[in-house]
Amino acid sequence: MRWTLVRSINGARVVRCVPEKEFELELTSAMPDWLHTRVGFILEDLGGRTWVRFNHSGWPDAGEHYRTSAHCWALYLRILRRFVEHGETVPYADRRNV
Repeated sequence: MRWTLVRSINGARVVRCVPEKEFELELTSAMPDWLHTRVGFILEDLGGRTWVRFNHSGWPDAGEHYRTSAHCWALYLRILRRFVEHGETVPYADRRNV
């Protein structure tokens, strides 16, 4: 995999990038309760396997949107796992049926 350093990505600013290890964004254009929250990944080599740790931090409170977002992130991470492990793609419309 080739890593290219970027400073921003559509509505987010890169706040941490350690090639092949960590990547974190601060949301700069989003719904009010997502604004300035951070979304990140930490990759850890476990002897030929990769452990992916995900976080979405900085929420102003644990309200309804937080709970909905946490559920959606779980769906997306499960779809990502299926793609990485099995090469399976899931259309957006089918994301809840996987």
